[in-house]
Amino acid sequence: MGSTRFARLGGVALLIAAGLGVLTAAPATAAPPDDHRIVTYYQTHYYSDGSFVSLRPLVDQATGVTDVVVGAIHLNATPGDLHLNDFAPDDPYFDPVWADLAYVRAHGVRVLGMLGGAAPGTFTRLDTDFATYYPELHDFIATYGLDGLDLDVEEPMSLAGIERLIDRLRADFGPDFLLTLAPVPGALSGGSNLSGFDYQQLYADRGDDIAWFNTQFYCGNGDLTGTAGYDAIIANGFPASKVVAGTITNAGNCGSGYIPFDTVQQVTRELTAKYPDFGGVMGWEYFNSDPDGQAAPWRWAALLRDAMIPAQQPGSGGAAVPAVPAMPGATAVEDTAAAGGTTELAATGADAPPPFALALALLAGGAAALVVRRRRARRGKVGAA
Repeated sequence: MGSTRFARLGGVALLIAAGLGVLTAAPATAAPPDDHRIVTYYQTHYYSDGSFVSLRPLVDQATGVTDVVVGAIHLNATPGDLHLNDFAPDDPYFDPVWADLAYVRAHGVRVLGMLGGAAPGTFTRLDTDFATYYPELHDFIATYGLDGLDLDVEEPMSLAGIERLIDRLRADFGPDFLLTLAPVPGALSGGSNLSGFDYQQLYADRGDDIAWFNTQFYCGNGDLTGTAGYDAIIANGFPASKVVAGTITNAGNCGSGYIPFDTVQQVTRELTAKYPDFGGVMGWEYFNSDPDGQAAPWRWAALLRDAMIPAQQPGSGGAAVPAVPAMPGATAVEDTAAAGGTTELAATGADAPPPFALALALLAGGAAALVVRRRRARRGKVGAA
């Protein structure tokens, strides 16, 4: 399927896409495990001072992260106007983003795209006019070589519509393409639901196609100060192997629902001990993850990895991960959504890389601040759905 947007890729972006480059197949020997996942969402890509939020420490520090979900993908009202946050995905703003995603993927980390989120419109369009809007989504996935897609449905969608989307993605991208969803806990335990369709019926119909659920225990949609909320989901028939427990990683990432990191660690240990096939942990989002925030956001993944191994279960102790010097940037540059510039921080996601990707990464680091300054002048033009 051809897309005029991606047919016009130029310059460095073309080098990324054509290879690809950004996300060629990860080596099988470095594939992460299917359970005890460590999932982090990557939507804020720059700090407020223009410095780039790099993913590289996640692998350089051997954190054990299994999946990075880059967001957010929006299908705008004008057909063909797909955006990643506020810009087209081939915009130079994203050059260092694609380079870092290539780097972590070359080290065995799976890279998914987050579709939808708090900004409405994307799933309504796929539900009501699939033939018009699906082709551009298909082309984006194919161009950037994603390992999967996280369907963050936070607007009403029909069961038939979400099943059609899952079926088409499976047919187009094959059995190894990861399909995840990001429901609130009530959607899996028989309570509140942001998506419209019945998740139990969806799982009965398409469970084999769903890799896991990135469950949002935050922003007023659940509680992970103990195991009760997670237990209710398992009691409702969903397997622990497919239920990833999600929390916000920093109090600034949502108006409510923040849980201190030491509590998250303790509950993670308890869930791992209680459910041997525990699906893992998810954090919204990477750039300012506690306990060290922007100084060392990678430690969130490393410490929760330790919490999910036997040596870290209750009563066993375990070694701490050392602190590192602070990185530049005090607060995030938030990516905005459509209507009125709503922010999405509360939404709800061993081969070496090719030589040109490494070269791009070196160049992108120095150019990142310049790109951000140029783009800040355009931030009034919001491209979300």
